[in-house]
Amino acid sequence: ELYLEADDGSLGPQILVAEKHRKYGVDSYYNLRMGNICSTKSVISSVVFNTLGTHFVCHNNVPAHKGKPRDLAGIVYQRNMGTGPHRFKVAIPAQKNGSDTEQVEWLHQGSVKRSRLLKALLQYDITDLQPLINKKPQWSKKKQAWLLDFHGRVTRSSVKNFQLVRPDDLNTVVLQFGRTGADTFTMDFSWPCSPVAAFSICISALHNKLAVTGTHH
Repeated sequence: ELYLEADDGSLGPQILVAEKHRKYGVDSYYNLRMGNICSTKSVISSVVFNTLGTHFVCHNNVPAHKGKPRDLAGIVYQRNMGTGPHRFKVAIPAQKNGSDTEQVEWLHQGSVKRSRLLKALLQYDITDLQPLINKKPQWSKKKQAWLLDFHGRVTRSSVKNFQLVRPDDLNTVVLQFGRTGADTFTMDFSWPCSPVAAFSICISALHNKLAVTGTHH
């Protein structure tokens, strides 16, 4: 569940909910729907993922969508069996030339394996893409842990904590996500991430992964 945060730090209105669905023989997925509206018309996008939990695609090929189905974000995790912090990269569609609001259309192909956006990210062909990478934590000899500076927004260590930056600007955080309680996290994002793309990336971080483990930071 995603809530807006009030100025005093309390929870505001609920804006998005993710519901997990599992299908055998095809990609499992999360449906993202608006607020407390429980109907197919409230589902605005889906996040499909592979069995290992290393590849994710957010798309809007849902009944309520009008127009061409498009991929909205692709996420790829590097396989990592407990040898360090998570490493992953993200791609979202780039802005069209001359437009501040319209994105390049990456048509949804029906699955993770057939996603053209995800293939481009895997090959790092970033034409018409805005790539993001997770910021590498710094090792602290004193605390014997990997550390990131969340400027007070994250209060508990977790392997799921992360910050995303542009490859050509490692100092400007585009999206950060981290634990603040047993079952609570904060999500802070900025352009070029949309709320749906940002939420889908955070869902991928929370998802249990067979081929990805890591150390806390």
